[in-house]
Amino acid sequence: MPAVKLRPLLPIALTSAALLAGAALLMAAPRPAALTPQQVADTLDGIVQPRFQQNAGRFGVDRVLLDGHDDIYGLSAITAKEKRDFRRANAAHRPYVVAFLHCAHKPGHYSDSKERADGATKPYLEPLASATTTQEGAEKLRLWADGHLEKVVLPDLADLRRGDNVDKDFGNWRVSMRPVLAARPACLGCHAGAKKNDTLGVMVYAVDKNTVKAPIRATSAGNG
Repeated sequence: MPAVKLRPLLPIALTSAALLAGAALLMAAPRPAALTPQQVADTLDGIVQPRFQQNAGRFGVDRVLLDGHDDIYGLSAITAKEKRDFRRANAAHRPYVVAFLHCAHKPGHYSDSKERADGATKPYLEPLASATTTQEGAEKLRLWADGHLEKVVLPDLADLRRGDNVDKDFGNWRVSMRPVLAARPACLGCHAGAKKNDTLGVMVYAVDKNTVKAPIRATSAGNG
């Protein structure tokens, strides 16, 4: 009877042990920390601000409210980078609001036909979109912003007009204000009397300092 040759088991055992060790390391490795409220606001602003500098045949905040089906209705991701940034912001599990402070700059006024009846002489805040865990909650959040955020923002109007960024706390919310500057010739052509780097408006982001368990998926948008 011929002798049966047995394959050495040591390499197989070592391979299995290495796989198990690798799996243990992956399980033990800490997950990336969720974005802070400030980081969520900065991530959203990184999506929004470049849109104001595009000559897209739209005026003012209409350049931000693009049609689409992903992320925030009315504030949809267009590029692959924007989609990644929205996912990062939503992965923080922090409800948030995106709003715009219409700010009649000095000197001059809006030269577009979409001026408000009062000539846009008084700044006013317009909630653009909100995001949280349920549709009902998102709508309530947008209504909350409509009734409260303006009084949080207006005391800092002088600094915002100078082009300064402002960050402050309001209850359990981190509120970040980022001026939209007249950085391109196209901006100056649409705003009578504006000079380069004048503040034409302010993006406002209110991000909850508390996290929620469910994913941030439900959204609500204003009329634009």
